[in-house]
Amino acid sequence: MIKFNEENHTYINTKTGVVLISVTQLLAKHGLAPNYSEVDKEVLENKAKRGSAIHQELEEYNKKGEVGFTNECINYSTNEITKSWKCIESEKLVNYKDLVAGTLDAIIQDTNNDLYLIDYKTTYDYHLETWSWQLSLYRYMYGYDSIEGLKVVHFDKEGNINIIDIPSKTKEQIKKLLVCEKEGKLYKQELTLTSQLCAQLNEIELTIQNIENDRKIALARQETLKNAILDTMKENGIKTYETDTLKITYVEPITRVSLDTKKLKEENYELCKKYERFTRTKASLRITQKGVKENG
Repeated sequence: MIKFNEENHTYINTKTGVVLISVTQLLAKHGLAPNYSEVDKEVLENKAKRGSAIHQELEEYNKKGEVGFTNECINYSTNEITKSWKCIESEKLVNYKDLVAGTLDAIIQDTNNDLYLIDYKTTYDYHLETWSWQLSLYRYMYGYDSIEGLKVVHFDKEGNINIIDIPSKTKEQIKKLLVCEKEGKLYKQELTLTSQLCAQLNEIELTIQNIENDRKIALARQETLKNAILDTMKENGIKTYETDTLKITYVEPITRVSLDTKKLKEENYELCKKYERFTRTKASLRITQKGVKENG
């Protein structure tokens, strides 16, 4: 029998005494989870307390139908989609052969009688790849083929709900990870981007590009109008002009002093090198859209 020890967050087989690695620890060990080592510990503790409180209320709601006091639980109980779900399992402990264990948040049955594995999240960022691994492992340990799909119910800082369909890892991918853990090897992740995620990203990129193009047009119009007004105010000696919605002030030209860093580096390289400061940037993506031309 597998039992969870809340004090040290470990799972143990009470018959054999074997301590199992948790799903969270497994993903972190194999580089499949975000690294929070640089985040302030107090911030992490506060976020963990908030997440635990919300999970406890949702567990009570799922098991007894009792609505708690948090906005998250209240919104979950009144949401048109979530209130139609029937909870089959809540805070279900699952494990795989004395190797790994975890506690899934809920198994729900929708109006079509299909079963979905649900996880509640309160993180600021959407860690879709990690969530896919986590929920897929739960699915595998619960019974892969009995589950229709995976969903994350995400709560923002105001407690508002966003329901996200999570793509599932294949049985083969899960088995490979478990074999690596059993043999003491690190899992080498294969690049598996779904067409759905790429399509969503492309849609967002197009939206941003349209906004940027509209912004460029608006800025050009703004510059033309500002130049016309500036010339008029200068010619007529007007310092300020006000309407019901605007106050326009004529600013006299000034001479600014700036540093020619390029020339300074060329003529005083050693001096500049002495004051160099290095800043490490975060990993990022460079996205290039094919066959899309900007307007203007």
